Amino acid sequence: MNAHSSNLVKGAAMLLGAALLLQGCSSDECTTCGPSEPTELVVQAAQERVQVTRETLLEAVDASAGRFEVSWYVDGVLGGSDSAGVVTQTNPTTYTAPFDVPAGGTVVVEARLADDDAVAAADTITVLFDTRYVDAEEGSDGRGDGRWTSPFKTITAALAVVAGGDTVHVFPGTYDETLGEIMPLDLPENVALRGAHRDSCIVDGPFEDEAINMFHESTISHLTVRNPDRCTIGIYSTAGGLISNVLVNDGFLYSAIRASGEGNTVVIQDCELVNTEDPEEGRGFELVFGTRAEVRRCVVRGWRTGMFINTTSEPLVEHCELTDNGYGVDTWEDDVETNPDFGEGERGSEGGNTIAGNTIADFVNRTPTWIFARQNFWDGGFEGATECIEILPGCDVVNTNGGVVEWCDCGPR
Repeated sequence: MNAHSSNLVKGAAMLLGAALLLQGCSSDECTTCGPSEPTELVVQAAQERVQVTRETLLEAVDASAGRFEVSWYVDGVLGGSDSAGVVTQTNPTTYTAPFDVPAGGTVVVEARLADDDAVAAADTITVLFDTRYVDAEEGSDGRGDGRWTSPFKTITAALAVVAGGDTVHVFPGTYDETLGEIMPLDLPENVALRGAHRDSCIVDGPFEDEAINMFHESTISHLTVRNPDRCTIGIYSTAGGLISNVLVNDGFLYSAIRASGEGNTVVIQDCELVNTEDPEEGRGFELVFGTRAEVRRCVVRGWRTGMFINTTSEPLVEHCELTDNGYGVDTWEDDVETNPDFGEGERGSEGGNTIAGNTIADFVNRTPTWIFARQNFWDGGFEGATECIEILPGCDVVNTNGGVVEWCDCGPR
């Protein structure tokens, strides 16, 4: 039994024990609790949807008096079958889904009273195969098919077989070209790439290319993206979707995360972009060419530019930390109105950003735009920002092209 199966067994045992305690019985007592004559039998499922080869608990109880000794059937077969899944003859029971999704995608799990099978109840369980598992250590692209019991070795193999709505679940390991990954990893539309644990699920980027592309609306979460071979961009998004709980801890030739393009409303939250390899080189965020990305609760540290914004981009930024970079925030010198919202602007940002301790300047506005950045913390605290019209030592806010960064409560709303 591998570690994944062992954890399933342990989890089922814990749930069984909890169910027994809730009914006032112990595992050493009889399986029949409550009166000898049930009034109404009901089957209750812990989950109505279960992945192929996975387990869920079901319990047969009387509506008013507790559990009874029952016999369990799946699609009318005592104990179930290989094609429909099997159940244990206990109450609660453990239903294990089949290796393949059954015809119609559902099965009926039925409980019949042991001493009177005319008294029965049932519940319908949906069996799914919408999660593909990847395991760098125990998986195989040749023999695996993405089931919990038969994971792929590479993310590439999983992405080749997923459909919209599917999830690729990545177990701890390092996923790179030496493992067999074909980079960059291109996420199909409406597919989620999710690591089991952020710090131990690692994607290493290739030489002078992106590590992960989100050219369709998709999701990335709980991964670390690194750059041992001079990758250009960690995660490149040109569509909507979600980037969440991602750690980027190397320098990149261009940027750790780039959100680009009009109509791109990607949400980026709870990420750490920390350049430990090439301090004050590259960019943490690039929010460019018209994006309306939403960036929340992100830490950006160690880059030449923590957050770069250009052209008609209108990102919303709140509750982020942009510290210990060269530039905290920098905009492209242009007469086009770049209009980010760092606090109380048109997009309703709550502010709450810390933009301080950056060695060249904290916030540089090189456009003629009035940029809102209220309710933030600067080097001098909440009300202590200093302003300049050129980049000078000690300036927090710099306006070089006639624009304004409104950092205090001192102008029009």
